[in-house]
Amino acid sequence: MLYTYSLSKRTMVHARYSRLKNDDGGNFNFYNNPVNNGVNAGDGAKYTGFMVGLRHSF
Repeated sequence: MLYTYSLSKRTMVHARYSRLKNDDGGNFNFYNNPVNNGVNAGDGAKYTGFMVGLRHSF
């Protein structure tokens, strides 16, 4: 999910929420980062990520 909100004509806030569920024991990544932190996950493991940013155009 990605949400954006314009604060002004040149400034925007954005937030992203991501969730992965490891039903079949697969190996997934958030963007370019591994989500297991070096620990093998079993079936049914869930990972979540949250990001907030501010963009200003000059």
